[in-house]
This record gives sequence, structure tokens and C-alpha cells, in this order.
Amino acid sequence: MYNAWLPFRPFASRYYSWDRIVDKYGNVSNQDTDNTFFEMAYLSDEGYPNTTLYSNGYFQAGHYFIAAPEQSRYTTELQLQPTDPTKLQELYIFLPSLRRSLRLSSAARCTPLLGTDYIADDGSWLPPNFAPTFLGEKKILSPVMDPRFAYDAKSYAGGGSVPSDSFPGWPVAGTNHWELRVYYVVDLLALPILGNYCYSHRIFYVDKQTWLAAEAGMENYDRTGKLYKMLWNVQVPINYRGEITTYVYATGMSMAMDFQNQHVTWNNDSPVQIDNQVPAEHRDPINATPAGLARVMK
Repeated sequence: MYNAWLPFRPFASRYYSWDRIVDKYGNVSNQDTDNTFFEMAYLSDEGYPNTTLYSNGYFQAGHYFIAAPEQSRYTTELQLQPTDPTKLQELYIFLPSLRRSLRLSSAARCTPLLGTDYIADDGSWLPPNFAPTFLGEKKILSPVMDPRFAYDAKSYAGGGSVPSDSFPGWPVAGTNHWELRVYYVVDLLALPILGNYCYSHRIFYVDKQTWLAAEAGMENYDRTGKLYKMLWNVQVPINYRGEITTYVYATGMSMAMDFQNQHVTWNNDSPVQIDNQVPAEHRDPINATPAGLARVMK
């Protein structure tokens, strides 16, 4: 459980995401986001200290900037995750209509993230709040995207100019290959201390080799125990420091499926930028702090 909570991440990661929010009637709302992530503690990235001088008790920051549509542009959300796994994450949002940022309640971890089917707790859940049960090892057929096609929207159902009748975001034939991979299956039961938490329990499929928790899927069940949502990422092999590998942000597509409301958010991503590949203005550590939100519209 803790390995899935804290997989390897380099100091800075950035990618652009073309989001598509699809309702049960097939209507599609497009949203572009520019996403930057900072790892400020528990670092094993070569050339960086284990804990940065400006971590201030946090080990990760997620900076989500809406670039389109125009009416939502500049809206930015910042998630800060404390190094102490018992402390709730902190959420801030910059609202361009107010020209200032607001700190959100910790209860906002169950609210939709920037209007999508994701919630804040999908990426910053707290291990001590769950009772884990190991369900065993399972072999699952999993797609791995071909880097030649992974970042092309047409490689996914509904990513072309014409809406698709098939499953939104599903990789189309010829753009990927499938591997029978081994996963640890862990059931996380939400403890009563969480009160009315988003889900009654969550089942993680953790890749035995990479420790990625949403590659094969992450099942979320509502408070009555019925299947509610599922998260899924399609990984893309990348060249990291001369080695072909993959990690949590090396994705061609990711999605959140809401089965009960027949709703899905899926996105195809640009190639991830790592450390010095990230432009200096995005790599600036101030973007990992609430103070950085004051610079969004500059």
C-alpha cells in the first residue's frame, strides 16, 4: 500500500493534457490543462537532495492550470501533500474572476477536480485512513502504448474529428501492444474516522514490477458498496537518464469512469518533461507554494 502511495517521481514533471468530458448522451466538453508536479521530499532523483530546502513539510505539489476553454482559462488548482501521511492534503484554487486564490476545506478532497470526474483524493489519499487487505496476485492483460502513436489524439476512440460510438478513450487497433502483467490486488477499506468519505472502499491493482497503482485500474465503490468509479492509465515507455522505463506521469491516456452516472473524463497527454526539460518558468519552486498562485495571470 505504501509503495503504491509513494512511487518513484523525479523532482519536476510537466505535461500538457487535452481533456474530454463525456456525458451519457455522448456530448463532449473539451478542456486543456497544463500540469506540473514537484517532488520535494523522499527524493531519489540524481542530483537532488532527499529533501529540498523549500519543502516546508510537504513532499509533493500538483499544479493544475486550465488553458482552455477561454471562459475557464487561468483557473488553477494547487494540491500540497504533507510528508506526514496522517495529515490531510491542502487545496488551493486561483479564481481569475476574483483575481485571488482561496484555500479550500479539507472536505473538498471528495469534490470534482476542475469539473472532471477525478477528485482530489485520487492522487493524494492517505494510507493511515484505510485498512488494507491483500487479495493476492492476479494476471491482467494490459495495454502499453507505442511511443510513435501514444500522444496522437486519433490513437484513442473519440479523439478524432468525428465523435466515436465506441468506448471513449479506448486505444484503437495498431497503436499499442498488450502484455499479460502481474498485479498485486489490495482492497483499502475506509476507516470510520473518515466519516462520510467519498467511497466505502477502493481496490488498487498495483503492478508488481513498476509499483504503479492505476495502470490496470483502480476501483472505487460508493457508500453502499456498489461499483462507482474506476481510474485507468495507459503507460508509455520513455527514455529516463539513458534507460527505457516508465513512471506515474509517463502516460499517453488516462481516464476516470463514472459508471453510475454514465460519465467519463479521458485525456491524451503530451510527452512528459522531466527536471531540466521543464521550462524554467514552470520549474520555479514558487509554483509549488500558494504564493505562486498570485503569478498565474502574469
